[in-house]
Amino acid sequence: MAKIITCLLAFMLIAAVLFSIRTRRLDVSSNCAELTHRIAQETHKLWDQQVLIAKHANPEALNRELKALTAATTTATAPATSRPGSSVTGEGVVVPQPITAAQAKQGQ
Repeated sequence: MAKIITCLLAFMLIAAVLFSIRTRRLDVSSNCAELTHRIAQETHKLWDQQVLIAKHANPEALNRELKALTAATTTATAPATSRPGSSVTGEGVVVPQPITAAQAKQGQ
């Protein structure tokens, strides 16, 4: 009789341990799936941001925007060639020149 009770208790203990291990495995799998889903969402968001950056950073778009900006600033102010410390490239884009220490001290 003692052997049967001991076997039943051992069986119950093993069943409880297996149940807790399986429950823990399901929790970990659920967390893993949730993290994978979040990573996929963040990856898609990153791809969208990279597309936007590429759209605004391609040379043609930058050239168009710089020309438009230059046209807007040159009509509002004096011509770009008369401004000290700047030069105009072949496309009409103003490229600022680095200031010297003497100009920085003078406040230019």
